Amino acid sequence: MWMCRRKCGSYLTARQEQPLFETAHGAAGSPLSVEENIHIPRCLFLCNAMYYCCSISSSDLVDRGADGKEFFLRGQELFEEKYLRTHICIIQGLLLFANGNRTTVQSSKLTYQAVTMALTIGCHTKQDEGINSIMKAYPARVFCFIYDSTLSAIGGESVLISDEGITVDMFEADDLDSEEETCSDQCMLHYVRGWRIYREIQNYCSDIVQGPQYSEQFLFNHLEQLEKSLVEWQEQLLAVLNVLPTRESITSPIKATAASARLLCYSLIIFLHYPYLPDPDSSYTPSTVEQSCPPDSQRHCTQATNEITRVTSILLEKAS
Repeated sequence: MWMCRRKCGSYLTARQEQPLFETAHGAAGSPLSVEENIHIPRCLFLCNAMYYCCSISSSDLVDRGADGKEFFLRGQELFEEKYLRTHICIIQGLLLFANGNRTTVQSSKLTYQAVTMALTIGCHTKQDEGINSIMKAYPARVFCFIYDSTLSAIGGESVLISDEGITVDMFEADDLDSEEETCSDQCMLHYVRGWRIYREIQNYCSDIVQGPQYSEQFLFNHLEQLEKSLVEWQEQLLAVLNVLPTRESITSPIKATAASARLLCYSLIIFLHYPYLPDPDSSYTPSTVEQSCPPDSQRHCTQATNEITRVTSILLEKAS
């Protein structure tokens, strides 16, 4: 236990540059700063999640897998207890368990539980006016645009939180003081913009499925607008997320985060053009495409797929 405590600080420091991790506890401060009794079930659940992440990432532990599993099972037992009520600590713990889990299915399930719980406590709605504006925006950015959208993309399902249901005000990078804005803040804002485009593309695909009520020209114009949004999003790419200044390597100091930002963009390109791929057996392809000149979707998807293969190959080569 003492070894896990010692590793907590170093684990958080090492992960600080990863925006998706920081948002797991950004809405209410670091898990280590929870000013509540450690014997309260929700706090004990959060501590087990923290120790779980530390144990599986530590090179000092003799048997990382066994210790990590022990903390995971303890957390699971606590979560199944009837007296463990909805609380921000539980949401934090679920996201930490999901962040450290190596199984995509299990990780998605835990994230789904966290997002659902966040909905019940109103993380997507306006908070008390006395709360700092930055703190009010954190929950919305985390649960409405990152975790919820990620779950939707992984599972191929609709988002849990509709755009109409989000009432909390969002803000951009320029709204923060330059002295206060960290690299992690900038990275997270870049992800948020990307996932917001994803939600627009998802709505666009729904429009195509609905068919005749939308004209072909309307759909093509909308496609051009979304393509423009993707281009503008990439033009605003942070220098620290510059993935491939050369063709052979990823030189960004935060390689995994930079690569995931680029992979998200390529995936969105494929998602946007997928309905127009020449697949006569797919019910997803609009019949109106045959009556006019559709965009060169096959070329766009092929290029994006090649880039995804190239980036992942570089990551795998560096990891081996």
